[in-house]
Amino acid sequence: LNWIIGTGIYNSDIKDNLKNKIINTLSNMRYGKNKSGYFFAYTWDKNKNYYFAFHSTKPYLNGKKINILKPDIKGNIFRKKLIEGALKGGGYAIYYYKKPGSDKIIPKISYGKYIPSLNWVVVTGKYFDDIKRNVATVNNKITSQISN
Repeated sequence: LNWIIGTGIYNSDIKDNLKNKIINTLSNMRYGKNKSGYFFAYTWDKNKNYYFAFHSTKPYLNGKKINILKPDIKGNIFRKKLIEGALKGGGYAIYYYKKPGSDKIIPKISYGKYIPSLNWVVVTGKYFDDIKRNVATVNNKITSQISN
């Protein structure tokens, strides 16, 4: 048995409790100027069935099975690319996805990193329109400073 001697507490219980704390922490974290940045994670079982370990903005997906071979509208198999890249130390994927709060499908870049102790690929990303807006803001500040 996989338990801590004399306590009746199983290591799996401790690990599940820790995972839940990590999920709560990451689910509540937001980043970026407008706090639109968030995290989610993929996990899988021994039969290579893939699931959302958690999803910050769509908690109803937590634990739901996912087809990592399902492409975006342009044919990009981005979930598989993210997982494969993450398993090699970290990797990016560019794909087209519906932006939250909009009906527009916009290119997005995401990064995945594998966390072996949790068997998770933690992912975050940014929509290209947000990146372009940020670059324009920085460019305007630099131009203004040069002019001054």
